[in-house]
Amino acid sequence: MMCPCGSGTPYEQCCGVYHRGAPAPTPEALMRSRYTAFVRGDAAYLHRTHAPETRPARYELDPNIQYFALKVHSAVGNTVEFSAHYLVKNQPTAAIPGGILAGLGEGIPGVQRELSRFRKEGNQWLYVAGTMKADAKTGGSP
Repeated sequence: MMCPCGSGTPYEQCCGVYHRGAPAPTPEALMRSRYTAFVRGDAAYLHRTHAPETRPARYELDPNIQYFALKVHSAVGNTVEFSAHYLVKNQPTAAIPGGILAGLGEGIPGVQRELSRFRKEGNQWLYVAGTMKADAKTGGSP
């Protein structure tokens, strides 16, 4: 299976390496692996890679949110700006026709655009916080 992060590499050779315990070598690699953890429902990985001072007590992942595409806009220093495209399932909408959403079924599409900040502790990058950015298509943040 190809990695959900969009690298074009099989999961086991990409984000799967980090999910099994290897430290992500860059903030972008950590962000991609965290996105993949959201796709796969891996709350333990999200918790483990979140800086303690900003980490929630626990991650409660919504099973009705299906992430389907990631776009990295920039990765500079300890920040990464990205857009995560998702579908909110089990919503009273018609099936979505054609394009990238074809085959995902019914739901409401959305985009989360974020500028994430990371910090390195030892050999491990940690997610510190993110700022939601206005999306060019919707004019607002999700």
